[in-house]
Amino acid sequence: GINETSLRLKREEQIKKDKEAEVARRLKQKEKIKKIKKAKVEIKKQVLKKINSNWNLAPLKTAVNYEKYKVVLEIKINHHGYLSGPIKSISPYKPEGRYLIAKRSAVNAILASAPFSIPEDLFTDGLTLKIEFDPAEN
Repeated sequence: GINETSLRLKREEQIKKDKEAEVARRLKQKEKIKKIKKAKVEIKKQVLKKINSNWNLAPLKTAVNYEKYKVVLEIKINHHGYLSGPIKSISPYKPEGRYLIAKRSAVNAILASAPFSIPEDLFTDGLTLKIEFDPAEN
């Protein structure tokens, strides 16, 4: 009867409200992800600028073709902007010879540059950045 119909309508209404709330939640989540990605690009630019200003190429410049000693390092930064964990070599994985010199000068630049400014609210778990040190571009 009437009670069943009104109960069914209330249920349908609740389902509709739940769906709308879920759509709104997903949209909000997508916006937050977009905001985080945009912020990460900006932060990486700032981090690179700061590191570059501390990067001393003098130890490498004595080598012939020093421009070829490119290294890629990975750093983890916590939500306060401090390094959280070891600085990892990505490329070359195990630097030797002049690559080791290039890596050391890059690591020194990173250490001299920390802490970095990071919006804590967006990066509550911190962030990980891969950074290429290219002597030809510095």
